[in-house]
Amino acid sequence: MKRRFLALAALGVALPLLGGCMYGVGPAGEAGNLAMSSRCPVATLTTAGQAYLDKEEPNDAFIVLKRAAAAGLFSKRVAAGVATLAALSTKAFDDFVANPFTQGGAFDAVRFTDNDRRALLAICEPVFVRAARLAAANIAAAVIRCGEGRDPLHPVCVTIDGSTYYRTRTGFFKSRVEQGLRDILGARGIHFETTFVEDAPVVGAAVAGLIAQEA
Repeated sequence: MKRRFLALAALGVALPLLGGCMYGVGPAGEAGNLAMSSRCPVATLTTAGQAYLDKEEPNDAFIVLKRAAAAGLFSKRVAAGVATLAALSTKAFDDFVANPFTQGGAFDAVRFTDNDRRALLAICEPVFVRAARLAAANIAAAVIRCGEGRDPLHPVCVTIDGSTYYRTRTGFFKSRVEQGLRDILGARGIHFETTFVEDAPVVGAAVAGLIAQEA
């Protein structure tokens, strides 16, 4: 089977939106809401996402916890502990949710009860679902723009690079990104495959250099 290859650094742009699409307000929130619908025009999604990047809004996951604590979703003890957190990376957030009893992480200063842990798990999955849909929308935009994949005999081959994509465990992130691609591209009759290429950025840069040299 002959494949059309599309090397993407799309997640380098899409995944910084992970925290932004948590909020549900502002440009990133709009993009996250739009991404939940496979019928949304891709141009609208990418415009909203880029508006978030341009505004340089904070994108750390801890904002979700702070807002949840302020809304009274945690015990007073946990709310006070969350208030002491200066920052929280997506990885720290993901690690804790994957194992809410873990030690030696960013949450050591917060004394969670089991009910607090349950609340955090309930809050977390929708956050990562929104982020996965937004990532899928950005990747799909590049696939649609290339104009390939209309023939099932020649699907677009999408190589996705990024540790967030492969290592985020919460909400079945990788699977949800792939489902988002099926929803968005499948609805448009575009055939594709995803693959992993070792050291894709380096390989891509080398290929681009060779192409430029031959031009």
